[in-house]
Amino acid sequence: MRHLLLAVLVLAAACTAFGFGENPNVGAYISFDQTGAGGWIHEYQPTPHEPFRAYVCFSQIDGGITGVAFKLTDVMAECPGAFESATFVNLLTYGAGAWNTGIALASAECLTDHAVVVGYLELVPLGPGCCIELQDHPDWPRWVVDCQEPGQIDYYTVLSHGAVGDAYCPPGEDHVFVVCEPQEPPNPTHPPTYWYRAGIGNDAAGIFRVQVFDPNPENYTNWVFPHSGPDDPWTYGLEYDGENTWAVWSGHVPIMHGEFTFSFDNPNLPTWGHWQFGSYYSEDFSTYPDGYGYRVHVPVATTPVEHTSWGTIKALFR
Repeated sequence: MRHLLLAVLVLAAACTAFGFGENPNVGAYISFDQTGAGGWIHEYQPTPHEPFRAYVCFSQIDGGITGVAFKLTDVMAECPGAFESATFVNLLTYGAGAWNTGIALASAECLTDHAVVVGYLELVPLGPGCCIELQDHPDWPRWVVDCQEPGQIDYYTVLSHGAVGDAYCPPGEDHVFVVCEPQEPPNPTHPPTYWYRAGIGNDAAGIFRVQVFDPNPENYTNWVFPHSGPDDPWTYGLEYDGENTWAVWSGHVPIMHGEFTFSFDNPNLPTWGHWQFGSYYSEDFSTYPDGYGYRVHVPVATTPVEHTSWGTIKALFR
């Protein structure tokens, strides 16, 4: 109880200090490095019933840290059948709250290193996969308290979640990603709507394009594109590059630091196509699943049979 009270007091004191922190680029990530050194190992293939650890790590902490706040996926509830048990171990001095609803950790001394491991989730696997996500604390979202007196607040970026088994995890926020799945509400289905959620992290991009297989521009309608500024809406259209056709969005002022939606309507059935976002290409992400970072759904060309069938249907209504 004394430790719990001290943790609350440490974080409450930090609450009053919203100056410029000394960790402006602090990042947080899950690692399965079993040495506990915070190495970048974000995927783990467990052996059933053999315990392993998912470490919560913070890096780029030039100003040191004395406190952090975060939440982890409630794996026992959200990944039924994946684990026999899940226990969080705090490696700092004090702790307040629960790891699956929101936990705040505090240290009695300044922690400085290339990466600091603040705690770990001890897991006993049963077989099915699960994504362990770093999520926001409900009261102190993404807080990192540095070593100044009084401590100043910085806000961490999620660099990577942790994928167990065959589970898919969303990419970190500093990473480029392009996804088009799943097709459940509120997301549209394709056909007719082909949509792409793209993130550029800390980089910038002035072009986004997807490889399509329907070369007829009349089949593309209802284009959605970002506005990088009030005087610079992005343009869109088809581009023919040798034997390849691309649906292209471009702007004079690059977009950066966020997520953006691109889409169009096309009546044809889907297949997988490649993409380019700024200087990044889908081929750079070939280890990711289709629809979740690698290729995306794009429309195929209308076949002669489809032309005939549609012509016959229209003739019936003349």
